[in-house]
Amino acid sequence: MPNDESSRARKSIGNPFVKRENQEWTVSLHRSMIRSVSPPPTRGRKRRYEALCPHSVGEEAGIKPEDPPSSEQNIDIAAIEAGQEVVKDHLEIFSARLRASTRPELPLVPRLGHGAWRDLYQRNQHEDGRHFVVHQHDHPIAGPHYDLRLQFSRTSSLSFAIMYGLPGNPNSKRLSRNATETRVHNVWNHLIESASTMSGSMIIWDTGEYSVLSYYTGDTMLHTDKSDASCSTEDRVTESEKLRRAFRQRKIRLRLHGARLPPNYTVTLRLPRENDASTQPRRPSRRMRRQLIHQKRGDPTTSSSSPEREDERARADEPSPGKNSSPNISPSHSDQEDEVIRQTNAYTGATNSISSIHQRKWYMTLDRINSGFEKHVDGTTRTSHWAKKEVAVPGNEAASPLGFEPFYVRGPDYERSILTGSESPSLAMAAQQTPATSEAPWHSAFPAPKATVGAVSRSEVLEWISKNEKPLDYVLVDVRRVDHEGGTISGSLNLPAQSFYASRPTLYSLLKQAGVKKAVFYCGSCNGRGPRAAGWFADYLQERGENDMQSLILEGGIKGWVKAGDEYVSRMDGYDAAAWKS
Repeated sequence: MPNDESSRARKSIGNPFVKRENQEWTVSLHRSMIRSVSPPPTRGRKRRYEALCPHSVGEEAGIKPEDPPSSEQNIDIAAIEAGQEVVKDHLEIFSARLRASTRPELPLVPRLGHGAWRDLYQRNQHEDGRHFVVHQHDHPIAGPHYDLRLQFSRTSSLSFAIMYGLPGNPNSKRLSRNATETRVHNVWNHLIESASTMSGSMIIWDTGEYSVLSYYTGDTMLHTDKSDASCSTEDRVTESEKLRRAFRQRKIRLRLHGARLPPNYTVTLRLPRENDASTQPRRPSRRMRRQLIHQKRGDPTTSSSSPEREDERARADEPSPGKNSSPNISPSHSDQEDEVIRQTNAYTGATNSISSIHQRKWYMTLDRINSGFEKHVDGTTRTSHWAKKEVAVPGNEAASPLGFEPFYVRGPDYERSILTGSESPSLAMAAQQTPATSEAPWHSAFPAPKATVGAVSRSEVLEWISKNEKPLDYVLVDVRRVDHEGGTISGSLNLPAQSFYASRPTLYSLLKQAGVKKAVFYCGSCNGRGPRAAGWFADYLQERGENDMQSLILEGGIKGWVKAGDEYVSRMDGYDAAAWKS
């Protein structure tokens, strides 16, 4: 009998259409049948999260995950931010999540290792800690901005919302930024990196420690990292105490020692006297808030310049306690908790002992002298520019330059996290967003243009500028926003496309009074924002029955203008060749 079975096996021919690994298979018991006690079924949301964030991600990158205890491992990050979950160690939980979402390093893209990031946070866990973080926050209503948070106590940090990011070009004509005070945050908010459809995406753009320099001696005396380190430690006041003193004086000279920012990078923050409010702003009435909601949606029937709208738009910059929550977690506290937060200007767990006032507008400027630059004046043209300062080094014949190469903050479409290497779109996937529920493009809140607009060549525009006839019968409108660095065509107005729709009546009124016949719109390449803004303005002209004014676009946009050569570049304001190399 055995001989018959062996002979039958030798004569059998395998099916060539079945894979070899599928020719032998076994049936395994369900996992609930091999456990001592069957657990309850796993929820679908938890299974989807485990599929998005598998434990093997960190192992594939050669990193051993430092996971929190199993009881805290599956807590929703949004619930922690909203105060619905209380955890013992925020660092362990956020570290495990960020390790799992870490992407491979790319050449020439700065990165901070997880070990160094953890050590940086842990060594500032005391009353005199001086940790800082710069968050890139792409808000669905307020738009992209950058949140600078400065630790001033063991648990709390001062927060500023900065449009366009930190200044990085000493010769830029847009050297200053508006820095608006927001709520006092918890220090563990420095660890957050996530996204949601309600509050947009947030990445860690840079993080490190800060130093506070003397404000009144900084204009005449150069402070460097080495000179600060050589100060006597006996008379040194802690940096957090210096920050509190400078904040009370309304003048702060701040040096940021980050992983992305260059050495000696220094900025100044100044609060003008007219903006120095001493009380928290009042809560708007219910009727006013309803009107502001319609204005934020782009209702053309409402005024775009009312002070109430400006106040509400500034409020939109404020990160909410659940700003990165998933759709099933409410991002706000109860009405009673909201009122306490409004009155104290501090989120739950933080203490506003520094007397921060919500929505006070400061001015931030790059401190060129303490950043290592000096002013040079051309004897022939009498024009000035800032260059790296040469400093003699003992023992070296050649002088060592200070300063740094200009850098530009290009916005969510280009910037990556200093820790995970993630971009804002990739964070949306990590936040369990599907394409059907992902954030809609900015222009979806407005109607599509109906009119077809014509185009004007760059050579024709150059001829207009060269003639310099007065009064001008044309105007150039630059509709770029976060990518404005590098220069603009001479005489252009800057009206970002994202807020242009509601500004059409104001622009039309100004152009009509000035006798302008042609409005020429442009963006980077004139493939998106420029034609859309020009189409909106053409629609408005048709609605008004205006036949003496045209809405046009510039062929090739500002990029085509720069590539056309020196003749065109000479007709630009604030041109910087370094911004156009990438």
